[in-house]
Amino acid sequence: MRDSIATDLFSIDNYEMLARLRKYMTRLKAQFATKTEEECISKEELLAGIDAGLKEMKMGLGRPARDFLNELRES
Repeated sequence: MRDSIATDLFSIDNYEMLARLRKYMTRLKAQFATKTEEECISKEELLAGIDAGLKEMKMGLGRPARDFLNELRES
């Protein structure tokens, strides 16, 4: 697929079309980077959340799993 795209790009001899394609690709890459950053959390954030949850459970601050699961089913 990459070879096919490269072949198509090299066959374009219209400067305006290449400029528009470059703008489009820049916007597309920016959108993809934004989505990736928004959807992912860091390893440190994940481990901190697990640690906080375990500490709350040990202190008796947690809620029963049944309540949590019921809430998930309702949403």
